[in-house]
Amino acid sequence: TRGGRRRCTRFFIVSDPRGNSIRIRKDPDEQAETTGQLLVIGEVFAVDKVLGDEHEQRFLHLADGRGWAISRSVRDGRLLVQPVLSTSGNQAGKGLSRPVRANPGSPRLKPNKSTGTLPLDDVNNSGRTSTHSTWGQMRTETATYLLEEVIRNSSTSSLEALQNLVTSDRDMAIRCRHLGILPIVSDVWKSHPQEQNFVTLVASILLAYAGMHGRAMRSLGIDTLCADALREFGPNVHLRSVAKLWSRIGKPTPAQVAPLSLMADADEEVLKP
Repeated sequence: TRGGRRRCTRFFIVSDPRGNSIRIRKDPDEQAETTGQLLVIGEVFAVDKVLGDEHEQRFLHLADGRGWAISRSVRDGRLLVQPVLSTSGNQAGKGLSRPVRANPGSPRLKPNKSTGTLPLDDVNNSGRTSTHSTWGQMRTETATYLLEEVIRNSSTSSLEALQNLVTSDRDMAIRCRHLGILPIVSDVWKSHPQEQNFVTLVASILLAYAGMHGRAMRSLGIDTLCADALREFGPNVHLRSVAKLWSRIGKPTPAQVAPLSLMADADEEVLKP
């Protein structure tokens, strides 16, 4: 019903292209008080009431009673959510609160250059795609979009969105790994070696992968980038993520660390392994 209320169980995924979370509101109003809880990027949530027009702002009542979410940004009207599927009392959405684990052995995908998304309505209505595989496709599309944003428009905001994603959601971090996040962000670092904000953000992102993919990072020259950045900016508190990454993947020797510790603004705590 246009502008009215529809009652059913529907599922949506937070898919803000900027990677932001959605604040849960107490009432269906843009200016309503928030509850202090968030719907984070990539999260799938159940909705039992929808108010408003789908081409404008909609208010989504969470089926678990936590409150209301908005469908579009209050600031610029961009779409924050995408529908996953609709049901009517069945168990199709059961288990959606648990992340889908990506297969570590799957081939590494490459982000495409299109800004479009999957034809989700066609996928959902085909009857051939399960709830979990549809959700997995949605999460992969979200990860792809954020990586494409970094490729198209390397900025602190796009890097911060990616950092928040990979450090807070292990499943999404795995998906980003398969989509080629390591060479993508290392290229950003190589393109902006004199910009400390870029360097520290990229290092923070790469730290999420240092334990499992140190060899891959060394092959990309990231250990050298870390050493160069510490020499350029000095081992100060702002470079903590860079120093930690260097320690984990580069295994610097005391001979390599000693000259850095003698720099004027050196912080010995930063250089500790």
